[in-house]
Amino acid sequence: MTILKTIAEWRPRVPFYYGWLILAMSAVGTYAATGATQLVIGGVQNFIFEDMGWDRSTIAYAVTAGTWASGLLTPFVGRLADRYGPRGLMPLAAFIAGGCFFAIAGIQAVWQFYTAYIIARAIANPMLVGVVPRTAAVD
Repeated sequence: MTILKTIAEWRPRVPFYYGWLILAMSAVGTYAATGATQLVIGGVQNFIFEDMGWDRSTIAYAVTAGTWASGLLTPFVGRLADRYGPRGLMPLAAFIAGGCFFAIAGIQAVWQFYTAYIIARAIANPMLVGVVPRTAAVD
C-alpha cells in the first residue's frame, strides 16, 4: 500500500511554479476531449452523412445520449475526484476516450458509432473538460 501512496504523492521537479504544469495538463486534457464535443461533431457531421448515408437525427441522437450519460456520470466522477484526486482519473479518461476515437474511425454500423461516441462523450466531458480539471486547479 505504501508504493501506491508514494506514486500518488509523487510530484515532478520543475524549474517553475508547479501550478503552471497543472494548468498545462488540464489544457491538454481538454484538447484531447474535443473530439467528443459539439464543435467537432458539428464540423465533421456532413462528412459522416456523406460517407455512411445516415440522416441528421442519427448523429443528434448520439450527441443527446452522450450528453445525458455525461450528466448522469458527473456526480460520481466528482466524488471520485474529491476522494482520490484527479491524477489517476485524467489519464484513464484520456485512454478510454482515445480508444473510442479509434473505434469511431473504423465504424461500419450505427450501433458502433453510438457505443463509441456515447462512451467517449460520457467519459471525456466530466473527466477531461469539466469536473476533474477544475478539481486539479483548486486542489
